[in-house]
Amino acid sequence: MKPSLSFARMEGGIGPLYPVVDDVALLKRLLAFGVKTVQLRVKDPEHPQLDAMIQEAVNCGKLCGAQVFINDHWQKALAAGAYGIHLGQDDLKTADLAAIANAGIRLGVSTRTADELDLAWLFILAMSRLVIFFRHLPSRCLRHHKAWRSSPST
Repeated sequence: MKPSLSFARMEGGIGPLYPVVDDVALLKRLLAFGVKTVQLRVKDPEHPQLDAMIQEAVNCGKLCGAQVFINDHWQKALAAGAYGIHLGQDDLKTADLAAIANAGIRLGVSTRTADELDLAWLFILAMSRLVIFFRHLPSRCLRHHKAWRSSPST
């Protein structure tokens, strides 16, 4: 990692809520409710609508003055002009961090273990402007989220 890279800072911080969603319609609803920081997390790199979803999420974020992060798909997020990119530890090792930094895009990094947290802190020291740590929820929390999303009252 090159210590000369400098990532853009977040204006106004992360806010009281940082939802992570896999659906642009839900992302739009959250933005309409005033959420200012949200992450689009579509894990399937072969999703047939991935490019369109990323572009729509980025455009909606700009329209609402929100901080929309795109998870993992850093090349597509870069091309779409995303506010931020969120990378996992493995992606952090292979992504073109210089291109992300030079584009003025904010960077978030996932941490799941103490070792990953240590690595992220070393990254911060080397880069000086890392913006977000995201502690993944245990699988049971994600199951509850999926059940809530499929309930008829939502």
